[in-house]
Amino acid sequence: REVYASGVLDIKMKGIKDPCTKADMTAQNIYMKGLNKYFKGIKMIGEENVAESEKMLIDEAEIFPRVEANISLMEKIPLSVMQKQVWDEPIDISKVNIWIDPLDGTVEYTTGNVENVTSLLGITIDEKPIFGVIHKPFMDDNKEKAATYFGGKGLGLIMLAEGAFSHLKPIMLPDDPEGFTMLTTKSHFSPATQEALDLIAPKTIIKMGGAGNKILRTTMGAAHIYLYPSYGMKPWDTCAGQAIMNGFGGIITDCFGDPIVYKAPYNIKGVICSYSPKIHSHATSKIAKFSLALFGKQIWLTTFLHNSTCLLYTSDAADERSSVDLGGR
Repeated sequence: REVYASGVLDIKMKGIKDPCTKADMTAQNIYMKGLNKYFKGIKMIGEENVAESEKMLIDEAEIFPRVEANISLMEKIPLSVMQKQVWDEPIDISKVNIWIDPLDGTVEYTTGNVENVTSLLGITIDEKPIFGVIHKPFMDDNKEKAATYFGGKGLGLIMLAEGAFSHLKPIMLPDDPEGFTMLTTKSHFSPATQEALDLIAPKTIIKMGGAGNKILRTTMGAAHIYLYPSYGMKPWDTCAGQAIMNGFGGIITDCFGDPIVYKAPYNIKGVICSYSPKIHSHATSKIAKFSLALFGKQIWLTTFLHNSTCLLYTSDAADERSSVDLGGR
């Protein structure tokens, strides 16, 4: 918010339709330093280059007291809001990853559509999403206000806004495969996207930016389904949203209807997200042959790149981005 208000975004292009700003880099530095301070030993994977983001100056004396204040707020969440999480066994810290997208919807951010911007933090255990945080720095009705949504196994969806917590209930839309509303990509719309939409045939199509934004809006009942029928979705784009959607009773899979595995570097088979199993099944069945034809070549290409010397990540911790980028959301 402070960077946007300053008007000095310092935009750099990482690839086609893939900008990075001062806000992306600064936010990632804050996330990683804050998490490392309070949760040492947990592996964190951020979208931006770690070495570059660490160059961004932050005022730790000003930021960390705010973090501690939020932790204190979390401890005061009433039991009526915070349901008990149930784990089958103790958590092995080596199996935990935190996926960070410091500013999801950067194209929207740079073009003034800031209501579609989110910050995403998703936690996986054994490559499965179990907890997610989606922060909206600019609310739809008042861009001077912000809200944070979080949830996962046993939690449902909880919203923190203006210092108060509330437990949100699912908005059940009519479960009609003949008259549903679909969210899809705006910044990365392509002929393949249109072909998939024609096959699924939703009654209403809404194009907007930000994967986290579209998953959150689908979760909250703004649409029946969110579709991204292409390669290029990264784990940090969907991890937080999937944890929240799953905790809310919804479904997120790739375009084949298979589970998304959270490991580097890319989900190359698209995303279908819906609160309705009936509409999710309708969508996956309609584009099954399309998905096989579209993603077959992309899977080969990405496998070739990943196994060649042109690696997408460094070999040690998947925390340094290379110059190869296959696309966006």
